[in-house]
Amino acid sequence: MPPIRLLELRNTYKWGGGPDKTVLLSAARHDPNRVSVVVAYVRDMHDHEFKIAEKARALGLTFYEIEERGKFDLRVLQAIRDIIIKHDINLMHSHDYKSDLFAYIVRFLLWRRRLSLLSTAHGWALLSARGELYRRLDLFLLRRFDHVLTVSHAT
Repeated sequence: MPPIRLLELRNTYKWGGGPDKTVLLSAARHDPNRVSVVVAYVRDMHDHEFKIAEKARALGLTFYEIEERGKFDLRVLQAIRDIIIKHDINLMHSHDYKSDLFAYIVRFLLWRRRLSLLSTAHGWALLSARGELYRRLDLFLLRRFDHVLTVSHAT
């Protein structure tokens, strides 16, 4: 079994965007002798245009689609936890404020496991009071992660 067992975690909708292309292509290009990759996407159950699963399967990735039934569905945490245990994940890489929150909570729930957290800050695009709240929450969480990558100096 490779030393790095990575879970790529993302919350998005419809067809995804640039970050989704990056997540899927980098997952497909890891050296399987060094990194075992599992990709999981959380999606709203009402999103019938979600196309990420098709793209992930076309790349031959181990892929999970986690259906969310509300803004904060506790079943999502259980599904992520189950994936981590099933694949003996030791590194979780999240890509947005909501998956950062899920990653942080799941690591807390699995406190006995050695689970490192990595996030890529792709940027915060919501320009509203709610968006500012999400940004501040994300910054609070990211300070508690093992590593954070940013896509630009401004971010």
